[in-house]
Amino acid sequence: MLEKNIIIGDIGGTKSRFVYLTDLKSEFDSKTTRVYLNSRYSSFEEVFSEYLKEAGIKEKDILFLAVAGPVIKGEALLTNLSWKISAKEIKRKFQLKRIFLVNDLYALSGCVFLLSKNDLKPIKEALFIKNYPKAFLAPGTGLGLSFLISKNPLKILPSEGGHIPFSPQKKEEFEFLKYLKAKNRAQTYEEALSGRGLSNWYDFYTGKELLPEEITERAKSGEKEAHRVIKKFFELLGRRCYEISVSLQPFGGIYLAGGVLEALRDFFEQREIFEIFFENFYFFDHMKRLLEKIPIYLILHPFPVLLGALTILHSRLK
Repeated sequence: MLEKNIIIGDIGGTKSRFVYLTDLKSEFDSKTTRVYLNSRYSSFEEVFSEYLKEAGIKEKDILFLAVAGPVIKGEALLTNLSWKISAKEIKRKFQLKRIFLVNDLYALSGCVFLLSKNDLKPIKEALFIKNYPKAFLAPGTGLGLSFLISKNPLKILPSEGGHIPFSPQKKEEFEFLKYLKAKNRAQTYEEALSGRGLSNWYDFYTGKELLPEEITERAKSGEKEAHRVIKKFFELLGRRCYEISVSLQPFGGIYLAGGVLEALRDFFEQREIFEIFFENFYFFDHMKRLLEKIPIYLILHPFPVLLGALTILHSRLK
């Protein structure tokens, strides 16, 4: 079976990332990954063509695409980007021998088998109960969620759990829902716990619109309003981890990833932020015995979706 000239793509709401492997035995090297801002392109075909040209790739047999949106019957409409991707059309246009199209969090779930110890930062350790299930939560442009059920056979459950209704627990959160409605935005977790969520909370608190990266930098420099947003983010992150824990009982661990946490990882070192996260993770005292058994990790690898795709490719190309 043909297993050479492989391109793996991670197509997110903000960026597209590609890596080329001569074959499945090639080691993944982050230095060979190319990253593109999606706002500069009108379609996946356009950014992919740019990548092939810049990387000088002529031989391309297998394309594995992980995209930020639900994949149904070989087609995907990216949730936070107006791109429609059809596996059949991409295969025909770029003359590929094989193509795989999956959800990006589905691909992310496969990365744990290839991560080194240095790629993981323990946020919460726990006594070992069992390896599975594992949960993956990724606040990026949107909010991704998936579940790894087993390795042999490889079973992964994709999810659009970022789009469940946001459930307010205090007065300001009820007011925040009114703010979202007034702005004609979905009243979902994704609008509260993501890069866009950072912007929403900053606007809600201050009446000023800023990009997520601007808010992050202001928080790092000590701006009070921006730091308030970051505290809210970690409060909701802890609560969402609680909800996942009591829903799935992921004794194999909760793995946190995504561009927002990549930018905010140092805030976990702040005692105030750390305490806010865990105060909300231990949301209900009666569940404490269960919650104590669930470890939480922060993924530090810069391209975990691309890495996870390798696990899935190995499984599918056996």
